[in-house]
Amino acid sequence: MSKNYSAPSSPNSSLPTPNSELRTPNPKLPSPNSSLKILMLEDVPTDADLNEHELRKAGIAFTSRRVDTRDDFIKGLDEFAPDIILADYKLPAFDGLSALEIAKEKSPDAPFIFVTGAMGEEWAVESFKKGATDYVLKDRLYRLAPVVHRAMEEADKAIKRKQAEKKIAEQMDYLVRFEKAAVNREFRIKELRDENEALKKTIKEMEKR
Repeated sequence: MSKNYSAPSSPNSSLPTPNSELRTPNPKLPSPNSSLKILMLEDVPTDADLNEHELRKAGIAFTSRRVDTRDDFIKGLDEFAPDIILADYKLPAFDGLSALEIAKEKSPDAPFIFVTGAMGEEWAVESFKKGATDYVLKDRLYRLAPVVHRAMEEADKAIKRKQAEKKIAEQMDYLVRFEKAAVNREFRIKELRDENEALKKTIKEMEKR
């Protein structure tokens, strides 16, 4: 089920985080006329509600869809096309690491954040190796909104970097083709000059006869 939430009208809402660096607004986060699309992999509806409460409290406008099975998660990636994914680590019929692998294949640009009750050091290391963006413990949900802000900011930078790299590659390809065409043109001009000189020489020889 998808839900729509709009940002509160007050522009002075603050994020409940001890880290002031995470308070910086993100240009990719929704404006009053748009919203962030969040796919939540969570089997406990009340936990999903708590996540949404923290995001609304931080002034984030969003549309959410909650899923709790592998098939619904894949369907959500394909049909909902989320901007960001919030996932529990352990579910009865699915697991977070498998979801992470699927997400990286189907939605590689979408940040993937674990929101879980407990996460050991080994699990955390493994999840980061597989491409997780960050994780938030459920008893520290005050971190969720700042982490989402930072994740979307980094995702926006990554997308812009990819676009810039693609443009540079296209320009380099054009330059190579242009230079190759210029070389071919110069070579053809030289051929024509040589042919012209040969014709002049032939004409002079014919005039002498």
